[in-house]
Amino acid sequence: MIALSDPTGKKKKPTGYEQVLMKTLGDKYGSVPQERIDMFNKILSSGNLLENRGEVGDALRFLVDNYGMNTDSLTKNIVDYNVERKNLGMFGSAAEKAKIMAGMKVMGFNNGGVLDMEEGDPKKESTGYAALDARLARMAEQAQSDSIPMSNYLDQEGRRNVQRFYESSDNPMADSGFAKGLYGISNAAMIDATRAGVIPEGADVTNPDVNLRVRNYMLDAIADKEWIKSPPKPISEANRLSRIYGAYNFGPKKFLDQLEKAKAAGANIYSDNPADYLNFQDSSGDYDGYFFPKETRDYSGVLSGSMKADKSRLSEELYNKYYNQK
Repeated sequence: MIALSDPTGKKKKPTGYEQVLMKTLGDKYGSVPQERIDMFNKILSSGNLLENRGEVGDALRFLVDNYGMNTDSLTKNIVDYNVERKNLGMFGSAAEKAKIMAGMKVMGFNNGGVLDMEEGDPKKESTGYAALDARLARMAEQAQSDSIPMSNYLDQEGRRNVQRFYESSDNPMADSGFAKGLYGISNAAMIDATRAGVIPEGADVTNPDVNLRVRNYMLDAIADKEWIKSPPKPISEANRLSRIYGAYNFGPKKFLDQLEKAKAAGANIYSDNPADYLNFQDSSGDYDGYFFPKETRDYSGVLSGSMKADKSRLSEELYNKYYNQK
């Protein structure tokens, strides 16, 4: 059984959604009974707001009525927490925000407090906000370019880790003269991300969090291109990821141009195994018979999970974690 109260009367250090509540309530957080804080954290940590809307609604109404909690601020703070925790990209962040807002409104919370409405119109909820919630959840899953685990060498975390070493040898101060930081972020990418509101103006590219956010934004933008999300023929997840990371490394336009040249020369660019087109050779190839530079071939193949990384480019610990057991 989980104890909901602290027998000492002292509050424990906030973790998880407790931090979200503390940020939302500010100084008033100290007055909230610990059992209420524990309940809030437990309910929100359990998953979908709508599935637990009765308990969530009771917990939020208590905080609104007794501590003047602004539910719009709470929504924003929940979204910010989930975006950071899940490393969501631009499209994933937008979907997460819309999903949480829809769930809050279904439960009767909007414009900072409690809506003056009767709760419990199942038909409206099933055809309105609940349907929107489901659609946005699917959109988040599909749009987030780096969220689907691979069955071969790398999962989401593995792609981030290996990419850091391939871009910067895991050095946040790395500077190639064109790109900087852990994930090789160019000045043009920083400008685009700033305009999109992904990072604040003047953000430091060598800050690991800033660098990661721009990296995710770039991957999402590339993943949204028609030749990746809706190619003329279906492609495997490995093929899709190879295109995304190949474009990240080589540039989207250049990668697409070479992909079309390879296709014209006879390469199967829709193969389930991206190595079939990455390593395709023909006399018309621009790179010693290949259609992509060696760096791009390796980068795309490794980060799509379809080939092993070069052991010399990773730490021994990282290589052993992802490749020695496969």
